[in-house]
Amino acid sequence: MVDLRIELPSGFLEEEVRCGYTVSAEMKKLWAVELDLLAETDRICRKHGIQYFAQGGTLLGAIRHKGFIPWDDDIDLYMTWENYKRFREIAPGELKYPYAYQDGYTETASVRGHIQIRNSATTAIRRSEMGKAYPFNQGVFIDIFPLDAVPDNAAERKAFIEGIRKRRLRTVKVSRLGRRYTPAVRQKTKGIKRIGKDLLHALIIGLKIDEKTFRDYETFLHRYNDRDCRQWGNLCFLQLVDKLIWDADEFRAGLIEVPFEFIQMPVPERYESILSSQFGKWQEFVVGTSVHGELFVDTDHPYTKYLHG
Repeated sequence: MVDLRIELPSGFLEEEVRCGYTVSAEMKKLWAVELDLLAETDRICRKHGIQYFAQGGTLLGAIRHKGFIPWDDDIDLYMTWENYKRFREIAPGELKYPYAYQDGYTETASVRGHIQIRNSATTAIRRSEMGKAYPFNQGVFIDIFPLDAVPDNAAERKAFIEGIRKRRLRTVKVSRLGRRYTPAVRQKTKGIKRIGKDLLHALIIGLKIDEKTFRDYETFLHRYNDRDCRQWGNLCFLQLVDKLIWDADEFRAGLIEVPFEFIQMPVPERYESILSSQFGKWQEFVVGTSVHGELFVDTDHPYTKYLHG
């Protein structure tokens, strides 16, 4: 496995059974890289007085398991909008190899609406994207999401969510003919279609349409953050949006620290109502699957080894 800055407890990388589920040695290596990324993120945030906290499956793991959910393989962090903006300004200058900052501005081909912190000496590539040689850092990562304000008026909210959806779709479509139109992708198209795509690709890159499209999407995503809305949400996952909107007061109440594996993790003080809103009967163990289960992971080699096609 790649070198890490954090010191792992003796035996941490060994296979073990948790809650009746076997956590493999390979999964433990992935956890270790992610915890190292978390430690680096924590260093930056403490240095600059930026608040972050666990959310989603990471929050559930912190409270119910005092660490990772045994069958989960990622770390999700949230920040309020003001903290997110400050982190976005500061983190790129703080992170040194192998750590890397990534968002849709630094690497348009990543097509993300949130920040990812990656380890450039490792690999985490979607299996559906193997061989396409997309030109962005595809090392193991942790996610950092902004909490965005959601309008109180029902009709306005519906129009807002639909506006995000349309802009997100447009961003993905443009990227497919922009930064994601790599030689490996191009060779799969023949004849007149290839000529047409070549021309569109040249136009998109030349006029920076992919960058402008992403900026429109991301700006729209945060458009209500200067208003005093009753609710905040993670609007990057619209397929789950109904479960990812909460009363803003749940986060304004403050943070506490709880054990997460062998470190401490900040979590919202009102974590119980947040977990109930997202997961229902969250105290019950239900073996599931990870959102990132479709990833090809290699904690021993950099992603550049696999960027071919």
